[in-house]
Amino acid sequence: MTLRDKLKQDLRANRWTLRDVCKEANVYQSTLSLILKGERTPTYERAVQLAKISTEKTGIAYTPLMFIYNKVNP
Repeated sequence: MTLRDKLKQDLRANRWTLRDVCKEANVYQSTLSLILKGERTPTYERAVQLAKISTEKTGIAYTPLMFIYNKVNP
C-alpha cells in the first residue's frame, strides 16, 4: 500500500479528504499530489507539518519521514 492510498483511506474513515489536509497545511493540492507520488520531496518543516495534520485528522501516527521518503514504514 502506498502512502497516498493509506492516507486517503485513513482520512476517508474519519470523514476528511486530502483537500482538507491541503487547506490546513496551506499547500496546493498539486503539490501534495506530487509529494504523495514521490515526485517531489518536501522540506523537513513541511513534512513535519503534513505529518502533524495527518495525525490529527486520522488519529493514526504519521511521521515526517513517511512524507520525505514516501513510504508507509520508512
